[in-house]
Amino acid sequence: MGTVISLPFSFNTSGAINTNNLDSKQWADRVFGAIFTRLGERPMRPNYGSIAADALFEPEGSVVDFVQQTVTSAFGEFLPELKLLRVEIEKDSVEGLNELVLTVSVEYRLPNKQVEIITTKIGSFTRAGELIEEIE
Repeated sequence: MGTVISLPFSFNTSGAINTNNLDSKQWADRVFGAIFTRLGERPMRPNYGSIAADALFEPEGSVVDFVQQTVTSAFGEFLPELKLLRVEIEKDSVEGLNELVLTVSVEYRLPNKQVEIITTKIGSFTRAGELIEEIE
């Protein structure tokens, strides 16, 4: 794919912009961007992204289906070169607190047939659905 600016944007110790030439890292950045960029957030491309972060505001019982549909849609629209293999959503309770943390893992196959997985936390919210902390 070539050399691109590394995400998240940062500088190295020499003051130059960090770059990346690893295909797997570049694809992971693209996957993360397509899934976790909010609609309307990207200038000049208001339809780019998904509503995965809105899962924090869905009822707990339907949050897994909501995220799976959103990720599948983002792959179909913005990442047609990749094959989505699996979307796994874990809802973890924080011990001693009435909180829930949502963890999303996405497994996909690159054009070179290599399989990759990215995992991220979307947020933390109470069982009543009140947002405690948004994580991205």
